[in-house]
Amino acid sequence: PFVTAYFPEIAAKNKTTALRTESICDNIVLTRQSQIDSFAILFPGCTTVGNLTIDGSAASPAITNITALSSITKVTNNLKVVRTGITS
Repeated sequence: PFVTAYFPEIAAKNKTTALRTESICDNIVLTRQSQIDSFAILFPGCTTVGNLTIDGSAASPAITNITALSSITKVTNNLKVVRTGITS
């Protein structure tokens, strides 16, 4: 699948299925802008996330835009945003 081929760390770290059709996702860790930009492809229909981590510590270029996550309407447990270039 797309996630395993292009983002193997997502498939390994997340408890969610790469091509899920449900609206609830367990744990999502995003570490690159390209992962954020591809959110709708990686997690189609995902509107509720248990734990969402956006960690730009090793991102190059920096994570600066999270518009592609606009389909997420609720984070039920933890939201963690670390070392990004997000300004608003």
